[in-house]
Amino acid sequence: MHLLASSSRTEARIIAHLVAVEERRLHLEAGNRSMFDYCCRRLGLSESEAFHRLDDLAAVIERALDLLIERTLKERFAQTSDVSLHQRTEATRRERRGAALPES
Repeated sequence: MHLLASSSRTEARIIAHLVAVEERRLHLEAGNRSMFDYCCRRLGLSESEAFHRLDDLAAVIERALDLLIERTLKERFAQTSDVSLHQRTEATRRERRGAALPES
C-alpha cells in the first residue's frame, strides 16, 4: 500500500508541475514548441507518458473551469428559480465541449 501512496504523490507532483509550467508558459521560455515537446524533451517522458500526463492536466483544468462556471452561474442566477443551477451548468458544459469538437 505504501508503494501505491508514493506513486499517487508522484503523479500529483508531476501534474502540479505541469500546471505551473503551463500557467506561466515556461515551456515556451525553455524553447519547447508545446507542452508535449516539453514533457518529452525536458522531462524525459515517453510519448505515451507525455500524452497521459497532458490528458491528466486537461482533466484538472476542466474541473477547475467547471467550478468557476458553476460559481459564476450561482452568483449570476442566485435569484432565478425557473431553471436550476444544475441545468445551466450542464448546458454550458455541453456548449463548451461542442465548440471544442472538430467539425467533420
